[in-house]
Amino acid sequence: MVQDFLIAGLGSPWIEYEAKVAKQEIAPGLMTDVIADQRALLKQVPWKRFHWEPGKDWEDVDWVGRDHYLTKREIKEQFDKDPDTEAVRTEDTEKNSTDKYANHYRVTEIWNRVDRKVYVIGWDFTEPLEVRDDKLNLAGFFPCPQPMMANIKSRELVPMPDHAVFAPSYEYINKLVKRIHSITAQIKVAGFYDAQLSELGGLTNAEDGTYFPVSNLTERLASSNVSDFSKVVATLPLQEKVTVVRELQTLLAGEKARLDEMSGIADVVRGATDPNETATAQQIKGQYAGMRLSRKSGEVGRCLRDCFRIMAEIMCEHFTPETWYLATGIQPGPEVLQVLKSDMGRTLAIDIETDSTIALEDAEEKKQKLEFLNYVTPFLERLLPAIQAGHMPGDLGKELLLFAIGSFKHGRQLSDAVEAAPGTMQQLQQFQQQMQQMQQQLQQSQQQMQGMQQQIAQHDQQKLQTDGMKAQADTMKAAAGAQQAQAKGQIDGFRAETERMKAETDRVALVQGVPTQSII
Repeated sequence: MVQDFLIAGLGSPWIEYEAKVAKQEIAPGLMTDVIADQRALLKQVPWKRFHWEPGKDWEDVDWVGRDHYLTKREIKEQFDKDPDTEAVRTEDTEKNSTDKYANHYRVTEIWNRVDRKVYVIGWDFTEPLEVRDDKLNLAGFFPCPQPMMANIKSRELVPMPDHAVFAPSYEYINKLVKRIHSITAQIKVAGFYDAQLSELGGLTNAEDGTYFPVSNLTERLASSNVSDFSKVVATLPLQEKVTVVRELQTLLAGEKARLDEMSGIADVVRGATDPNETATAQQIKGQYAGMRLSRKSGEVGRCLRDCFRIMAEIMCEHFTPETWYLATGIQPGPEVLQVLKSDMGRTLAIDIETDSTIALEDAEEKKQKLEFLNYVTPFLERLLPAIQAGHMPGDLGKELLLFAIGSFKHGRQLSDAVEAAPGTMQQLQQFQQQMQQMQQQLQQSQQQMQGMQQQIAQHDQQKLQTDGMKAQADTMKAAAGAQQAQAKGQIDGFRAETERMKAETDRVALVQGVPTQSII
């Protein structure tokens, strides 16, 4: 779904309610149908199979639909229709474009919000396959939220993929690359020499420091009225081609930089930073890139949030007490079930945040707070003695404090409290104490985070040590097994030798007529 959104500009989710029915004996010989399993499933609809009514925004859309490709057997089982007698095969571009759906029938499931009915239309059938009432009873009727849409124009709900926006740049880059490759293939050492000096033909394959003997060179050159050897051997001109390639590479680098600026993919994101840049410059680039990419990540989060809301609404509306108990371990009472099934009682508020986003925002938030407190606390320490000594009125001190904290993000949150407070020493001292308490709390939070990080590092170290001890134990076990096998081999060899000696002793005794004794 996310890949469709990034590639095609449209990521389409769909939520399905699935209830499995089983037979249960309620009395001897008496069976009844009971719900054995209930699920709210999140499905993906390929972007080519999702349809919606044209409109300026999602609130104006009155119907949505999705395509299915069903076999004859599936149509007979689901709709009790016989395609052989009721279907009229028509040309379908998508169906005939691939062999995968050559023997399938295109069926479109349309959810109409106007009459709250579901229409199942077979493209090869003259009549709808099915018209059914809404069974989900969702507040928004649609079993899907607004899909992930990229690059939507104002007052037009038509997504556009990124590659369509950047297509001119892609085509220009491809053209430059082809020209560079073509001219580069022409840059090669080639030339010609005088046919009268046939010995010069081996110069192209000569190694460094190699000289070729040419008989009567002086006379032959004089007879040809050639005083300069460069007139006998010449190479094709290459400087012009090299210059063109360099210019093309410059144009290519400029176009790629322009494409990176339009797409918002900075060099920091691509891991191609300048080693001469400062950390501050790279941080600014990273923040800017995050802002450019936050629109796409926000669209994904918004869509998933809405999906979970619909899934929660389905569970509240249709799940039985037994299913709730199996899922949560809590047996809901009649009052709880009434609240869950009430539209007013199940007001849902769900937000989606990725771990990486939360971590970055928390770190930046704490950094800004610490910077604010480190600035304001010393300012108050210098301001209060001046007011106490009578060198500065309290109202003036309050205005200076407002001026000092006004440039900070978190300072603006305290501006109203500072303005409402009277300009007295007591109020300023209280404000200073609050700042000190906030600073202490923030420092404690940082210490806790450092402690957690140390615990994680210790845990990782212990895990590494445990893994090392385990590996050492495995090695010792393997060595002991090898030693045991070696000892067993020696014992088996000793036994075999003993048996051989006993057999030899018995044979000698038998020949000599002497009784034998066991040596084992």
